[in-house]
Amino acid sequence: KATSTAATHTECVACLETKPNFDMLHLNCQPTPHAYCRDCILDLFESSLTDTSLFPPRCCRIPISLVDCEPFFTRDFVDRFIEKRIELNTSNPTYCSSVACGQFIRPEFYSGNRDIATCPKCQHETCRVCKTHGHQGLCPEDPTTQPFMDTAHRNMWMQCRSCKHMVELESGCYHMTCRCGAQFCYLCGSKWKTCSCPQFEERGL
Repeated sequence: KATSTAATHTECVACLETKPNFDMLHLNCQPTPHAYCRDCILDLFESSLTDTSLFPPRCCRIPISLVDCEPFFTRDFVDRFIEKRIELNTSNPTYCSSVACGQFIRPEFYSGNRDIATCPKCQHETCRVCKTHGHQGLCPEDPTTQPFMDTAHRNMWMQCRSCKHMVELESGCYHMTCRCGAQFCYLCGSKWKTCSCPQFEERGL
């Protein structure tokens, strides 16, 4: 008994070729359902990874579900697509500042108490504020930094020369030992015993 081609095959809305139904993605578009062959749906999704104006892939202005397409894609491609989705959904995304890398860095790789993102691919650190190489202390590009630095200047606080942590001397010796272990002069910030500043704060004597 002959089998009707119309019952086992469908025309791809993209390439207009007739393909077996098992190799087609069927979408319930309204008013007319649409179908894409394996090659065309893969091409559509791949294009969205390089041209973000096409992301997410759509048909009739409705996003096409990745779950429905997974049987047509490799595991590697699905992972790449998910990574791109996370990247585009991340506000103010951070990319590895290493010129040899440039990898998108997921939020879970941000430091908890520093504005530093560590690249999971090459382990290079990037400042989330200025997007350049990771650095210690406050970022000069942070809009909240300058008011804080003005306050520090008025109160004569000093920044640790090593970790950039801000310290305050109440009275006594100008020899400062930071929580990071660095030793420096409170008056000029130089490494301890490398300057000619007085050793004691006279008001405290």
